[in-house]
Amino acid sequence: STGTWGNSYSDSWGLHAIQAKTAWPVTTGSRTIVVAVIDTGIDYNHEDISQNMWSNKGEIGKDANGQDKRTNTIDDDANGYVDDWRGYDFETFVEPIRDNDPMDTMGHGSHVAGIIGAVGNNRVGIPGVNWQATIMNLRGLGQEGGYETDLAEAIVYAADNGAKVINMSWGGEGDSMVLRDAITYAHLKGVTQVAAAGNSSTDASNFYPAANPDVLTVSAWCPPAQDAICSVPSTLAS
Repeated sequence: STGTWGNSYSDSWGLHAIQAKTAWPVTTGSRTIVVAVIDTGIDYNHEDISQNMWSNKGEIGKDANGQDKRTNTIDDDANGYVDDWRGYDFETFVEPIRDNDPMDTMGHGSHVAGIIGAVGNNRVGIPGVNWQATIMNLRGLGQEGGYETDLAEAIVYAADNGAKVINMSWGGEGDSMVLRDAITYAHLKGVTQVAAAGNSSTDASNFYPAANPDVLTVSAWCPPAQDAICSVPSTLAS
């Protein structure tokens, strides 16, 4: 189909560009692979994403007192985070108080999560590259950007709580020791980490975390005869 969203090019042109149709007969993804999306949060109620959202099993069910672990204000799984049953909100750049509600505040994280793992073949929205996935929701950015320390903590959380892949569709100029240490930590735990090369159509050798040697770097692929479609850039603050 073409023009569903008012575009002049084919709908879901990106899936055609990467030849996703040739892969889907072999696999449409797996719920056993946990993909952590560190971004502006994810709309976990979205009709095309909710089915593929991660839940922390250690924070679901009843505790010894019969209380719901999701809301009992106890760190039931002793991972350092209270009631983190659907991920965590690490962002303190705009909102200084962290909590266990990583709802998307601007749409970027939900957009990214949909590309990765929107449910396929369900006559709703779009198919993700993976029709089946388990997406861990970690909010590290707000509308104005985010702190490197918050993002680094989210990386460590993902590595410690079962993520096999971490997606980071953000970055900034210059290396960061705190991010580098977190990336190294996740790398040593066998986590595949993927980062965007940026939106400026320039050499990404000084754009981090994409330039980190332990990270897979992904650059933009534009629609036919169109200028680059850019996501909202993230401001990184030390």
